[in-house]
Amino acid sequence: MALIQQKQYSPAQYNLLSIINPGAGGLNLQDLDYLLPVHQSPRMTNMMYKNGVFGKRYGQTVKFDFEEDVHKLWVYKDKLLAQTDTGIYEYDGTQKSAVYTGDLSKGGFFFTFNRKAYFMSTDVYLEYEGTGQFTNVVPYIPTIMITRKPDGSSSQTTDYNYNSIGAGFTVGFNGDGSSTAYHLPTQEDENGNKLPLDATLVTAIVGTSEWTEGDGHFTVDRANSIINFATAPATGTDNVMITAYVTNHQYSDAIRSCKYACAYGGNNNSHLFLAGNGKSTFYYSDVFDASYFPEMNYVVVGSAEDDITGFGLQYNVLIVFKPSEIFSVNYTIGLDSNGKQTFLLTSMPVNNEVGCDMPYTIQYIDNRLTWGNTDYGICTLCSTVIQDERNVRVISRNINGGEREQGLLQEDNLSDAIALDHDGKYIVFVNRHAYMWDYTNAPFSETLRQSIDQSAKATSWYFWDDIGYPSNDPVGVQAVAELGTTAMFITNSKLITFDYTLNDFDEAIYACYQTPMFDFQAFESLKTIKSAFFEVRGDTPSITKITYITDEDPMGERDPEDIEIPAVLWEDFRWSTFGWEIMQYARTFARKCSIKKVMLFGILLENDQPNRDMTVSGIKMKYTVVKEVK
Repeated sequence: MALIQQKQYSPAQYNLLSIINPGAGGLNLQDLDYLLPVHQSPRMTNMMYKNGVFGKRYGQTVKFDFEEDVHKLWVYKDKLLAQTDTGIYEYDGTQKSAVYTGDLSKGGFFFTFNRKAYFMSTDVYLEYEGTGQFTNVVPYIPTIMITRKPDGSSSQTTDYNYNSIGAGFTVGFNGDGSSTAYHLPTQEDENGNKLPLDATLVTAIVGTSEWTEGDGHFTVDRANSIINFATAPATGTDNVMITAYVTNHQYSDAIRSCKYACAYGGNNNSHLFLAGNGKSTFYYSDVFDASYFPEMNYVVVGSAEDDITGFGLQYNVLIVFKPSEIFSVNYTIGLDSNGKQTFLLTSMPVNNEVGCDMPYTIQYIDNRLTWGNTDYGICTLCSTVIQDERNVRVISRNINGGEREQGLLQEDNLSDAIALDHDGKYIVFVNRHAYMWDYTNAPFSETLRQSIDQSAKATSWYFWDDIGYPSNDPVGVQAVAELGTTAMFITNSKLITFDYTLNDFDEAIYACYQTPMFDFQAFESLKTIKSAFFEVRGDTPSITKITYITDEDPMGERDPEDIEIPAVLWEDFRWSTFGWEIMQYARTFARKCSIKKVMLFGILLENDQPNRDMTVSGIKMKYTVVKEVK
C-alpha cells in the first residue's frame, strides 16, 4: 500500500511596520500620500504635540466680551490694551477699564518705545505710562535757527530741523535796537505754495521778558510770517526768541498715516522708526524722543512705487520689508559736514525677489526673522548677506497646497493673516483657520547635506480649523497678543484664549490624523494586513475611531470597535468620561484588520466627542507580502 504524503503548509511570515511618534512630521500636502515619510500625514486636522504627546490642539474659551469690535491688541506692563471704535481699554485679566475715550474708528496701531506705550492714527497720537489715561503727545518744539537778522538776510542753522509731527518751531534773532519787523523763515507745501502761520498764538522771549501775542507787545502778519514789535528790541545776540506754528501737512500726514513701528539704534533701541504710509520711505525719530521726527530724518528704499510693509530686527541690523524686496539698514555714528557727530544710516538690498506682503505675520522665530508672502508662503531669513538669493528660504512647502490640495496659499484675504509666536509655535491665523509650525520640535535647519526642499520638508506644520467664536456671521481672528504665557485673540468683540481643555466653547473639537499610504517597500506585490496595534496615553479621557483605507477603498472600512480610555482624575470628574479603570501609563490596543491583497494601506484616526482627547504615541501594522502583481 502506498503512503499518502500530507502536504505541509508553513505559516505566513508577518512583518511589522512601526510609526513611533506619529504626526511628529506634521501635515504634508505637497507630496503624494504613498511617498511620505512615516511620521508625516496627508490628512490631519486640529492636532498638535502638547508636552511631547500627540493629541488634540488647544481648546478655546471666551475670556471676556468687550461688547464692541476690537481692532488692535497690545501688551504693556502685564496689561492688555484693546482698541475699539470708541476708545482704548485696559484689561487686567478680569475686567476692562477705559484709558482713552474718543473716536478711533479710522483705526491706528500700538507700539512701545522708551518705556511708554503709544497709539498713532491719522487723527490722534497718544502716549501712556501704565497708569491714568492715554494723553496726547506734545510735539517737541525745535530751535531751528539762531543769530538771525530781523530782516532774515542771514542766520545760522542748528542741529535741529522742523518737527514733522508738530507745527511749532523757534527762531533766535539778534536784535539791532532799531528794527521792529522780524521775518520768520517760511515753509512751502508740496506744490511750492508758501504756508502761512497757524492760528496758534505766537510767543516771544525778548531779553528776560516773555510775551504772548495779544498782550500788546507785538502783532503778527500770518500771511508773510512777520512779527511786528511795538518797540524795537535792544541790540544783542539771540536776545529775541520767537516761537510760531506752521502745519505742514506734507510732513505731518506722512508720519501720521504710517502703520508699522520699530525701535532701532544699532546696539540699542534709541530711535523710533515708522513706515507704511503708501510710500517707499521710512522715518525715524530723534534720540529716545517719540515726540520729535526731524523733517530730514527719512530714507527712501527700493522702488518708489512700492510701500514698506514692515520692520524686523535680525541681530543688530534693521530689516525693511517691501512686497517683493528686502533691505537691511545699519546704524553708524559719523561726522556731518560741520564735523559734528551724527546718526548715519546705510541701506542695502538683501533680496530683490522675495518680500513680505503679509505684514502682520512678521515674527522673530528661532533666531531668524520669519514672515509670510502670498506667492511663496512662509519664509525665513537665513542671513543678511547682500543680494544673495540663498538668504531667504520658503519653509511652508508642506502646507502651501496647490493643484491637488487646498492649503495656505489658497486662503482668501491671505494678506490680512496675523501671526503669533506662542509656546514654541509659530501660528498663522487666516479666516477661521490656523497654520502652526512647531519650531521647537522641528526647527528649520539647512545644512550642506540637505537641499532647500529637504530642509523645508523636515519642518512640522499643523492645520487647525474652527478657530474663533462661532456665530451666524463667522469672522477670522482680528487681533492677537500673548499676555504672560497665555495666547489671546479677538473675533468680533470676544477675547478668546487657548487652553488645555478638550473643547471649543464647551463644544467638541473634531480631530483627525491619517497615516501615509504604505506600500511596505513592495510596490510590486499585493499585501495582507493582519492586525494593527495602537499605543495610547492612559491618563487622559480619549476615544478614537479607526478606519482602514486602501487603494481599492479610499473611503475606508470602519473598525467596529473604537479605542476608549474612560478614566479621569477626580478633580476633573465628568460622568461622560468616567470609568472605574484608571491607567496612569500608556496602554496598547490590538485590532484585527484582515485587509487582504491590497497595494496600499493606511489608517485614519478620528475623534468628534466633547471632553475627549485623541492621543496616539505609536502605531504598528502586522503585514505579509502575498504575491507579485502579474
